[in-house]
Amino acid sequence: MRRPIVILNNGQDALFRFDWENVITPVVDYVRSRPDGDPARIALSGSSLGGKLVIRAAAFEHRLAAVVADPGHLSLWLSWQASFPPIAALFASKASRQEINAIWQSQIVPHFNAVDRYEVAKTSEGYGKQFLRSARARRVFTDLYDFGMTVMKFTVADVAARVTAPTLVNAYQQDQLVVPGAKQGPEVYRLLRTDKQFHEFTAAEGAQFHCAPMAPQTRNQVVYDWLDGIL
Repeated sequence: MRRPIVILNNGQDALFRFDWENVITPVVDYVRSRPDGDPARIALSGSSLGGKLVIRAAAFEHRLAAVVADPGHLSLWLSWQASFPPIAALFASKASRQEINAIWQSQIVPHFNAVDRYEVAKTSEGYGKQFLRSARARRVFTDLYDFGMTVMKFTVADVAARVTAPTLVNAYQQDQLVVPGAKQGPEVYRLLRTDKQFHEFTAAEGAQFHCAPMAPQTRNQVVYDWLDGIL
């Protein structure tokens, strides 16, 4: 029996990138080159933001046998719009870069409490070195325009239909990060044109909240049963 090959990335100061196919395709090349791997049974699973990244990767990398989006995540900007309405309003106003950054620095950031500052710093640090440096210095970043334009690239709305591998899309009731829920996982599922399955984890089974922190065994049972049926 061939053992599963699991590849993890734990690079220091590694930043997120929206074009995840440029990360996954070299990994697939490597797995296919190994004598102990099965090139016909390569599965790609992504949790949290990885649920969006794997759909993006699978839209361009068609040698995958199965994909798990856990949870389905249509657009990172949608989540930011829902979680930080003042930020969304600034961009919706069509203001210039200079205007957006000036309002951000003079009218919004000064009114943040300690929790706001922490949340903005932690959720932004992976999208650019300037944001990472600010978070480590316990400061809120200053260039909101650059941050917003970067985050807007993290969407699969325009590429999900290109996925060819069988795909499982998960969603979680009361997910506090992938919001609004009705416009994220269900919409990714709708856009897919391949063999697909949708599963919602519920509060009734104790598997609500982002990635089922209180019921990982329930989540794993669903995912691995599905993978077993596909592979």
